[in-house]
Amino acid sequence: MVGLSETYFAAFYIAVGMSEFGVGLLATLPYLFGSALQLLAPWGVKRIGSYRVWTICTAATQGLSLLLLSLLTFLGQINFFTLLVVASLYWASGLATGPAWNTWIEFVVPKKIRARYFSVRMRICQLCLLTAIATSGLLLKSSSSSDQHLFVFVCMFSIAGFLRLLSSTALSRQIERRHWLASHTAAAQISGEGPDVGRLIRSTLPFFAAMQFAVYVSGPFFAPFMLKNMGYGYLSYMSLLLLGYFGRVLVMPLAGRLAKTVGPVRLMLCGTLGIIPMSMLWIFHDSYAMLCVIQTASGAAWGCYELAMSLVFIERIPGHHRMRVLSWFNTFNGLAMVSGSVLGGALIHAWGSTTGAFLFVFVLSGIVRIGALYWFPFEMLSEPVKESASSGRPWQVSSPMLNGRSMVRPFYIPEAQTKPELPQLETIKQKSELCLAPTEPPQRLLPAIEISSACVTNQLVR
Repeated sequence: MVGLSETYFAAFYIAVGMSEFGVGLLATLPYLFGSALQLLAPWGVKRIGSYRVWTICTAATQGLSLLLLSLLTFLGQINFFTLLVVASLYWASGLATGPAWNTWIEFVVPKKIRARYFSVRMRICQLCLLTAIATSGLLLKSSSSSDQHLFVFVCMFSIAGFLRLLSSTALSRQIERRHWLASHTAAAQISGEGPDVGRLIRSTLPFFAAMQFAVYVSGPFFAPFMLKNMGYGYLSYMSLLLLGYFGRVLVMPLAGRLAKTVGPVRLMLCGTLGIIPMSMLWIFHDSYAMLCVIQTASGAAWGCYELAMSLVFIERIPGHHRMRVLSWFNTFNGLAMVSGSVLGGALIHAWGSTTGAFLFVFVLSGIVRIGALYWFPFEMLSEPVKESASSGRPWQVSSPMLNGRSMVRPFYIPEAQTKPELPQLETIKQKSELCLAPTEPPQRLLPAIEISSACVTNQLVR
C-alpha cells in the first residue's frame, strides 16, 4: 500500500496542478488534522473495549480513503479542498491504527516464534515496498507523455486501497482476549504517569518539535523543485527514493550495534549531526550524481536518528502509557510541521518560485536545524547505557526514506526476557479483578514509534 500510494502523493499533487505552496500545505495540514483526530484513539479503544475492533475499523477507513481519492481523480473532481479532506482522513485513520495495533500485537504473536516471525515479516515488507515503488515509478514514467497519466494514479490508489482492505480482513482473523485491554488499563490506573515519563517529555519534546520545524521549512519542497524547476522525470525521482531506502537498510545493522554500545541518545546526536547539512547540500543540484550521494547519506542519517528516537521513547514509556503519550507527541509534531512548511512555502511564493528561492529555503532550513541543537537533551548523554532494548538481532526497518520523510512503520525488537515483579502483577490482578493468564506474561515487543516522521508525502531529502 505504501509504495503505491503515499510514496507518490507529492508527485500526484504536482500532476493535478497544485502550486509549490499548495504542495507544502498538503504535505503537512492533513497530518496535523490526522494527528489531532488520533488523540481520540485511547478514548476510542476504551469505549469500544477492543484493540482488535479499533484496529480493523481504522485500517479499513484508511483503505476506503484511498478508494475515494481514486474515484475523485477518475471523475475529475480534484481540488485543494478535496485533497485536504481525503488526505486528512487517510492520515487520521493511519495514525489512529498504529498505537492500538502496537499494543495488540504484543499479545497476538506467541513468544516462541516472535523473533523469527517478525524477521520474516520485515523481509517480505521490504521486498513488497521496493517492488511497489519501482513498479509505480516505471508506470508513471511510461505514461508521463500520454493522456493516461492521471489514470495511472487512479489505478495505483485503487490497488493500494483494496490491499489495505485486504489487510483489515486479515486483521479480523486474529484473536483478542478480553483481559488484554483490561490489564493495560489497570496498570495505567495504578502507576499513574510517573515522574520519568514527565521528565522525558520535558527533555525531548522541545528538541523534536524544533527539529521538525526546521526540517519542514524545506522538506515539502524538494519534490516540486526536482519535478518542476529542475525538470527531472519520474525515473530519476524514483531512483532517489530508492537510494534513500538503501541508505537506511545499509546503516541499520551498524546503528543497532551503536545503540547497544553507546546508547540511543548518543546515536540520536550522531544522526542529528548528519541530518543538519543535508538540505544545504542541494546547492549542488546541477549534479545528479551528487544528489544520489546526498540521498543515500540522508537515508543513513535519518535511519540513525529515528531508530534512536524510537528507542529513547521505548525504554522510558511503559506500554500502558505509550498510546496516550505518543498521540500527544504526534500532535505537537504536526504543529511544528505545519509551521515550518508555511514559512518555507511563503518565502518561495513571495520570490516567484525561482531556483534561487528554493535554494535559499534549503539553506535556511539547515541553519535552523543548527539552532534546534540548543534544545537537544544533552543531560541525557550522561545516563548509563541500558541493555534492555538492545539485545538480539540488529534492528531492521520495513520502510524506506521516501520523499525525504522517512517511513517509520512499526518494527519490533525482542525485549530482554525479564519477568515483571510479581507484587506489581498481583496488584494489577487485584485492582482489575481479573484472572490473568496463568502462563508467563507475554514478552513485550518494542514497536517503532509512528511519529511525525511517518508522514511521507513531499520530500526527497529532509
